[in-house]
Amino acid sequence: MHQLKLTLLLLLLGVVAPCAVSAGTLTWPIGCMPGATCLHDGSFHIGYPDVDGDGRAFDCGAPGYVGHTGTDITISSIEESVPVFAADDGEVLWVSGGKYDHCPNENEPDCKPELQPVIPGLTNKSPTCTDFGPSCGTEDCCLAWGFNAGNFILIMHPDSPDAALTFYAHLRKGSIVVANGQRVKKGEKIAEVGSSGASLIPHLHFGVWKKRQGRYELTEPWAGRCGPNFTSSLWQYNPPYRADITVAKGGTGTGIVTSSEGELSCGSSCALIAPPGTVLTLKATPYNGSQFIGWEGGCPGTDSTCTFVAEGNMKITAIFRDNSPPAIRLVAMPQVVGSNTVPITTFAAVDNVKVSGYLITETPTAPAPTTGGWSSTKPSSYACDTPGTKSLYAWVKDTAGNVSLPFRLNVTCGAFASAAPSSVPALPASTLPYLFNQLF
Repeated sequence: MHQLKLTLLLLLLGVVAPCAVSAGTLTWPIGCMPGATCLHDGSFHIGYPDVDGDGRAFDCGAPGYVGHTGTDITISSIEESVPVFAADDGEVLWVSGGKYDHCPNENEPDCKPELQPVIPGLTNKSPTCTDFGPSCGTEDCCLAWGFNAGNFILIMHPDSPDAALTFYAHLRKGSIVVANGQRVKKGEKIAEVGSSGASLIPHLHFGVWKKRQGRYELTEPWAGRCGPNFTSSLWQYNPPYRADITVAKGGTGTGIVTSSEGELSCGSSCALIAPPGTVLTLKATPYNGSQFIGWEGGCPGTDSTCTFVAEGNMKITAIFRDNSPPAIRLVAMPQVVGSNTVPITTFAAVDNVKVSGYLITETPTAPAPTTGGWSSTKPSSYACDTPGTKSLYAWVKDTAGNVSLPFRLNVTCGAFASAAPSSVPALPASTLPYLFNQLF
């Protein structure tokens, strides 16, 4: 296959210092997410590079093909006008457009795999150079695509030697909105996806070159154990094409989580897929009787709203606390008993979540939720410490540790055993049930 050539003398006008930052700067160059929105059936299709020609992609799987020079991202249809974005800040070095964009078509010359483009007026030199592959020297600088790229854009990134050039091929005819020499910003739309040149399906071919010792060499933007990059990719986000966000609710209280963008309205939990780098804002609203405490996970803080940048796999939890105490409806026991054990015939209490503990004391001081003596079940009796007439105070607590107001009862314990002889006999306890439902 006759390789396409480009004279790049303009690249030699500046010297770029080595990059000291290990994190990459490239953002996803297409306006869709594989496995979500690129294809109608939701399938995942990326053809990975094989810049070292060993037949393995960075993840040890199959590349686009042996010797594949870029990342291929497939879409469903050209007519969907899927945008192509500049992967980093830079300057447009070369634009080639106007070619047929619905390849393959055996009757269309623009679809031939060995089509040679015309490169007019790029430099004062002849646009021909020695065909020596994907790297070029400082005196006679050439790049060879190795295939018919159809409509394409080449962008120079002088501030990023690890990704000094990015290449966008097989673009849609008439969609290119940038020109040679134009400055572009990361994420700016430069064209739309097509199927021009040596293309079998609508897709974007995205290639990357690095600058090393005055030369531009084809490089691998992905990182993995079977690629040239083992630990640090050139992508700004990992993975670069989608962020999976799970939002959950925790704590003892209740509430709802929404997003200002309208993508979320969570019950117990919900999920969101977003392009990496998307700025999202969540809002936590407690229900009546609950209080919002704060966020956990990828969105820390205690403010009811939280703004974060979507990336990778993120889990965010909104913590709500139940601050509504339970209430005692009724406690019933005899007013007078002949022993120190008072039977409890009724103990009714309610809570917005759950009553988790019951307690009766002989003091009006509210017990702490961790005080000993709480019972997880309704008590059937109460044992007085000493005989005599006294006030008892019933309490309940909920699962959040909220303690109710007291329910007060008056009772005489051990009336027959400790009372002096009296001409007025005590009435049987069974005839004097005492119901007192006034809160103290």
